Amino acid sequence: MTRDSKLTPLMRRTGRIWFLHKFIRGRYALAREVSLTQRKGGSRLLAYWEHGRESWSRFPESGAVFGFVSVLLFFIVATWANTGWPPQIIDGRSIASVVTNAASQGIIAVGVTMLMISGEFDLSVGSTLGLSALMFIIAASNGPAGLVELIPFGIGDQLVDNLGISRAGMSGLASIAVALLTGATLGLVNGLLLVSTRIPSFIVTLGTLYIYRSIMLSIIPGGTIARYTREEMVWSFSPLVIIGLAVLVGVLLLILLWPALRRAYFRVQQDGGMGKIGPALHLIIVAAAMAAVIVVGALIISAYGGKDGPVKAPFFDIINGNLSFVKHNFRAAIIWWGVIAVIFTVVLTSTRYGNAVFAAGGNPEAARAQGVNVRRVKVTNFVISGTLAAVAGITEVGRFKVVEPLRGTGYELDVIAATVIGGTLLTGGYGSIIGTVLGILIAFMLKTGLVLIGVQADWFRGVLGIIMIAAVVLNTNIRRQR
Repeated sequence: MTRDSKLTPLMRRTGRIWFLHKFIRGRYALAREVSLTQRKGGSRLLAYWEHGRESWSRFPESGAVFGFVSVLLFFIVATWANTGWPPQIIDGRSIASVVTNAASQGIIAVGVTMLMISGEFDLSVGSTLGLSALMFIIAASNGPAGLVELIPFGIGDQLVDNLGISRAGMSGLASIAVALLTGATLGLVNGLLLVSTRIPSFIVTLGTLYIYRSIMLSIIPGGTIARYTREEMVWSFSPLVIIGLAVLVGVLLLILLWPALRRAYFRVQQDGGMGKIGPALHLIIVAAAMAAVIVVGALIISAYGGKDGPVKAPFFDIINGNLSFVKHNFRAAIIWWGVIAVIFTVVLTSTRYGNAVFAAGGNPEAARAQGVNVRRVKVTNFVISGTLAAVAGITEVGRFKVVEPLRGTGYELDVIAATVIGGTLLTGGYGSIIGTVLGILIAFMLKTGLVLIGVQADWFRGVLGIIMIAAVVLNTNIRRQR
């Protein structure tokens, strides 16, 4: 009778012994690996290194964690040498600058990650952001009439005059719906063009990048801007609404993530002592997200009233206003980015759709053989990408309250670079949302850090390119260890 079969009855009696058994098995496996390595002439340190490398290779965000820590340590040392302790890169103002500026591109990157894992690109996200933001500000400022007047050849003007369409600005929620519908529609066009023509997505979205930007330039020609011209909208609601939403979000996260949390916890328990960062990171992020939902809800109530009456908050503050309950220039878009990242992490790692996304990008033929509708998955991911680009556009309007003709230009390449740095392979089938979040933070940490150490800003893209190439090499090697 084997040692495992003897332990089986004990494991059924008590969970503690089961976890102890898994822990001992992990230690035993590591000890056996060390022994084998030493017999071959290797050292104990080498055995630990090999075991840790194998464990780390299970997680696509492992390279991004290494890159983030390396870049952060470099700028800590560099800024410490320049200005003394504490280093400027970990100063509250620097952290606020990095995270706040990263939020809008981070939201886009979540959708781009989903798309790239399924094996496709979207180069039109910058133009989608700009056009969606323009639709949002037109709807909020000029109402339905402003949208109808966009119909060319004077048809829109005639419809407004003949039908008496209102020029009153639409409500905040209605304006958001218009922007989201715009982004989803543009993404749907990309997806349908891809599956109907079978042209590579790189070419399809490169073409729509120019088309969508031309539409935007025809509405607001170069040198002009679209500005929000109405009075500030204020939302008023009971504090119980915020409390209820915070509890609801926390409960939903717990329900959706419970299977994944159990798997991660078991992995942490049975691991041989190395490479625990992957599952432990998932546990920490989820726990932090649930705590953040409750804490942010309480802080919002405290900041905008609600102790003796309703909570009153300006609409644009909710979208991307300055978080008055936190020092420095932290903005609401950070919260939206975090919520979106958590939601799509759950979708990607804990749902059947997430499995279909990986399958569609990793091996489309095998996915079809298993009943996955690869075309539908890719079209859906284009819609998700366009919708999240629209969300990013809304947050930028919430911050600046204007839209320029070139809003979002260049975002597509920055986002793809950050996604690759975060561990997503260009070939599809491999990646993670957590890695992408770290990739975006690395990119914007570079922007801030280079300025703090006195390097010209022109060098940013060059350094980002070097890091991207290094990340591709690292992530490819990590995947080969799987």
